[in-house]
Amino acid sequence: MKCRIVSLSFLAMLLMLTMAASAQNWNRLDFSAGAGFSTPTDAAGRNLNTGWNLDFRGGYNVNRHFAADLDVGYRYWDLNSAALAVFGEPGGHVSVWSFAFQPMIRMLPRRSAANAYITAGAGIDYRKPDADPAVHGDNDCL
Repeated sequence: MKCRIVSLSFLAMLLMLTMAASAQNWNRLDFSAGAGFSTPTDAAGRNLNTGWNLDFRGGYNVNRHFAADLDVGYRYWDLNSAALAVFGEPGGHVSVWSFAFQPMIRMLPRRSAANAYITAGAGIDYRKPDADPAVHGDNDCL
């Protein structure tokens, strides 16, 4: 599992560097993708282990100052042993899907080395906690 997280993190960094290098051209369509690990904090940190996430974003550049993007994300965490003990389950996880529309207004021309922008948006998060069913050997069917 640890090797998978490191591999996904490396792939995400490579993707971001590639996209940053190609971001110098102005195109009507834009796309980005990312992956990494998610460390739960505060109350969630008491019940969840470190997890992973994926994010895909794409949209349309209406002109050099205005863009409209759609963002889709997925996050996954396993329940830790303390949370599993409370529920009396052998395993479980929490996953969150997120969908958002994010328009963006760029303040400077796109050819500038640095740019300020204003963004806002609306979205939906769908959270699904799930416990693994307990497996009992005496319930086998032939």
